[in-house]
Amino acid sequence: MWRIDPLANTRACGSERSLIGLQSAETRCQSVQVTRYRSFLSAFGIRDAAELVFLHGSEPIGGMSLLWTDPSGGSLSKDHGLLTKLHRYIQFSFDAALGSHLIGWRKGLIREFGLTPREVQVVEAVCAGRSNHEVAQELSISVATVKTHLLHVFEKLQVPNRAALVRCVLQ
Repeated sequence: MWRIDPLANTRACGSERSLIGLQSAETRCQSVQVTRYRSFLSAFGIRDAAELVFLHGSEPIGGMSLLWTDPSGGSLSKDHGLLTKLHRYIQFSFDAALGSHLIGWRKGLIREFGLTPREVQVVEAVCAGRSNHEVAQELSISVATVKTHLLHVFEKLQVPNRAALVRCVLQ
């Protein structure tokens, strides 16, 4: 069913919206797929569905599927305000957790300065006080490659040397 699920992560994460309801997602699908998917859901007593997508910057970092089984009439349209508040609360928690975590720091370097993942690894090693030779050994690359990565990092962060690099990324 994941191939026709309009709320599948591959489709939901590409959306600009953070709360995606089944009805709005179905508009992008063929009617045969919608009917088949709705039939699949109803076999489990599911009346409606929605996906909450959580972002760090503009990158998806998590999602939560919500399924309504209540026969008394609960649905995305009725519970939209509550879900929006729930989404804001969880997103705030993600932001707070990632902002002070190494993962958030790495993603920030990539997003804010355009560093590559390998350049971030070099920056981490430099911030840990490692020499070019030690960085090369740790990452299984040559010293010349470490120097090249550092030159690119210095240029992207607009810093003249290692000390300024460390000061810049740790602020």
